[in-house]
Amino acid sequence: MKRISKLEKLLNRTKTAVAGSLEIRAELFPTTVPSQVTLADIMAFSMIDDKLPGILDIKDGEFDLKEHYLLKAFVERFKAQEKIADWIKRRPQTAY
Repeated sequence: MKRISKLEKLLNRTKTAVAGSLEIRAELFPTTVPSQVTLADIMAFSMIDDKLPGILDIKDGEFDLKEHYLLKAFVERFKAQEKIADWIKRRPQTAY
């Protein structure tokens, strides 16, 4: 809905705009990654780092993502964020 609203505003502003123009595509689909952590990031990290090893019956420290470079890069970037790294160090160690 948000993208449709943006498209309508752009088309009204530039009456001759073509749907495939670079200006419209740049405003509708920005290529910059948000600097803030989203709920989707947290859920994906939780599934990959906490839940998946248990589901696959893999012991702590033995879960390796080397063959899944995109997931590995995501987990490394997520863990490298200052506040996330701090939380991981001090969070309670539980099975859940």
